[in-house]
Amino acid sequence: MNVLARDISQDLTIHVIRDLDELLALQAEWEALHAEDKQAGVFLSWSWLVQGFQAKPDRFTVLVARSDGLSDRLVGILPLKSRVHWSRSKSQLQTQYEAGGRLIWSEYTGFICAPDWEGPVLAAFAKALAQMPWSTLSLRYIDQIERAELFRKAFPKAEFSRSYKPYLINKGTTNNLLCPQVDLGESFDAFLVTALSANSRQKFRRAERKHLETGELHFTETGQSNFETNLDTLMGFWRSKWEPIRGKAMTAKVAYSYQNMLRSALAADVLFMPVMWRGDRPLGVLAHVLDRRLSKVHFIMVGRDLEFDAPYVGQILHLASIEWSIAHGYRTYDFCHGDEPYKYSYGTSDRETKFLSINRRSNKADLCFDDANIGDALIRIRGFLSAKQYDRAASACDQIIDAVSVTSFH
Repeated sequence: MNVLARDISQDLTIHVIRDLDELLALQAEWEALHAEDKQAGVFLSWSWLVQGFQAKPDRFTVLVARSDGLSDRLVGILPLKSRVHWSRSKSQLQTQYEAGGRLIWSEYTGFICAPDWEGPVLAAFAKALAQMPWSTLSLRYIDQIERAELFRKAFPKAEFSRSYKPYLINKGTTNNLLCPQVDLGESFDAFLVTALSANSRQKFRRAERKHLETGELHFTETGQSNFETNLDTLMGFWRSKWEPIRGKAMTAKVAYSYQNMLRSALAADVLFMPVMWRGDRPLGVLAHVLDRRLSKVHFIMVGRDLEFDAPYVGQILHLASIEWSIAHGYRTYDFCHGDEPYKYSYGTSDRETKFLSINRRSNKADLCFDDANIGDALIRIRGFLSAKQYDRAASACDQIIDAVSVTSFH
């Protein structure tokens, strides 16, 4: 049985799924709807997201929309991730939602919709969520712009603030909501002519003749047998660059998330991770996620041997990956989040993503905290006690008692 079901209109019923077994039973329908939706890429696929759901079964909430009638057809899916937040200003526990794909650092998020049900489904999702207890809904990296706007406008303005937020990183120098991408064309030679400047093209051809055609540099691919070794190489290079900038603690936290994401890509059979070598010395590793259905290659991260100071390494890594992508039938190479200047030397243009933020205006505890999150709330209370923050622990306990009392009463 579904955890919760609400009839939103005469056409649709929204079901809220938090039970893993119930979700696993949805696989065939999920895959069929995903195949029907041309706006749903690999990061909304079943094989990708189910790994996050299984790893953290207490953190997911999935809204599904079904058409009323004999067919009971699945026409919409909205995967979400929950967390428990302690509001210092309001001295209360709050349920917050993010896009479900962020459980494994998905590059893009959004909705899965049947094309002929898009408007009604998005409105119904908003109406269902408006009736559920939570304080904040943050959907970062939505690349379905029109859907995001339909969803945003469906929340009652009197009850919710509804806005798009900027998302800048690297001390405000990088807009992480812009994703430079390039159409690859039919051949690598044609790509070099149309996408690169004459100067860049000449430099690459010169480096190609000197380092690749002579055999000085060569590439290997990553599979099950060498994945952990190559992952260690990638993350070692990556840490050596970012630890001096971000510090060890933050670098370790981000590295853990990247490793989890790449292991998910391997398990879903969507990982492309070439390694460039000079003899038996690895010089660089480039990690990608493949979207075979939409013919896209998503660049995720790079690690380079900083002790090998050669200006051509980065360019060769990306252009070799682009050449591989074209040879394997892919039509788009996506540099993903961030408008770093180097990405525009490959003939890219920006694809925009949105950071949609919905906030409940009321701060009433019963509207802001979902008792389905009591497990996470208890973990927060244990943290308060360990930190000797007894006032917070007491307030949080009182809130849980009230929530349980209301649930028991009903």
